Amino acid sequence: MKKIFFWFLILAMTGCISTSSVKKADLPSISKEQRLKVAVMDFVNKTGLAENNNYTKPISHSLQADLFETKTLRIIERERLESILKELSLSMQGLTSSDSKNLKKVGAMLNADALVFGDLLSIKYSKNKQSIFIMFTEGEKIEVTLSARVVDIETGEVLANCQASAYVKHRNWVAFWFARLGGPLNKNANVTKAIELATEELAQKIAAQITSN
Repeated sequence: MKKIFFWFLILAMTGCISTSSVKKADLPSISKEQRLKVAVMDFVNKTGLAENNNYTKPISHSLQADLFETKTLRIIERERLESILKELSLSMQGLTSSDSKNLKKVGAMLNADALVFGDLLSIKYSKNKQSIFIMFTEGEKIEVTLSARVVDIETGEVLANCQASAYVKHRNWVAFWFARLGGPLNKNANVTKAIELATEELAQKIAAQITSN
């Protein structure tokens, strides 16, 4: 019996939460003068669930910070972008990549080269259970998928078009059908973490495509 509990504790100590990793791109060194000036629009919720609307603005803020960290782009403050859109009676999601007239207006007022448009494509939740002798695992997984495109304000050309996914897995070990290690899934916290990872991955892909052109 002691041996069983010993192995139960060893398994539990391997960790109850795991995540996907972010692949760092091999990015060239670019001087500030050569970097494109971009502004990041609010992401659009394409999941079909209104409850996910609250994640779109944080995604945009995170992507702005992650793009800045790549040191390949100059990022325009969102306050300036929001102020100019308000002045033109446009909303963050009212301006689209196909609206060439307003794109040029916004670009001229921002002194920007491009705008970043993005979509929250999906937030998937799955659950599984697996028995191991007198123990079993309860596993839950959240996977987030994002996409983004960088659009040249003057020409409407798509300079980068990328998609990224990330996941957070939560696992509990249960022995004798009552001894549980690990708490319940904090869905909001794990969605937020998956979004952070997917956003960082997206920024790496955007920077890689922009610098390869």
